[in-house]
Amino acid sequence: MLRDAQVLSIWEGTTNVLSLDVLRSIAKSSGSVLQAFFTDVTERLLAAEASAALRPAVTSLRTSLSALKRFAQTAAARSAGTLGLSARDLAYSLARIYMGALLVDHATWENATHTDIYAALRWCDQDLCPVVSRDAAGCYDPQTAAMDTALVYDGLQP
Repeated sequence: MLRDAQVLSIWEGTTNVLSLDVLRSIAKSSGSVLQAFFTDVTERLLAAEASAALRPAVTSLRTSLSALKRFAQTAAARSAGTLGLSARDLAYSLARIYMGALLVDHATWENATHTDIYAALRWCDQDLCPVVSRDAAGCYDPQTAAMDTALVYDGLQP
């Protein structure tokens, strides 16, 4: 257990640290950082609405953005432990949605090529909001976290 405790912070890596920093930033700004994110993505998608070729990507991004907003609204009522469990998936969701919005935005430029459009479509064909998918699967429930811990330390003597 001592070995695991010392290695865990290295094994978890940078994404865990950055993900917890995302939570800290959201809390420190009282959610205004998230509101700025939602506004920026929405504005980028408005410019792409006229493109029939980008419609599947725009639809996917709008659906994911809506789901993320709902998650963020209900997350405030959850325990800090639950938020910590979802931190990495939340950060990935923010990143995936924003990258999709940037790709769609780029594909609407005047000199955009068919490969720019294809790149946006391919990117937006994945699960853009893993925090919502994993939440629906019960991954952040306290009992799930306890079972995951038991699974890792099964058979170890304290």
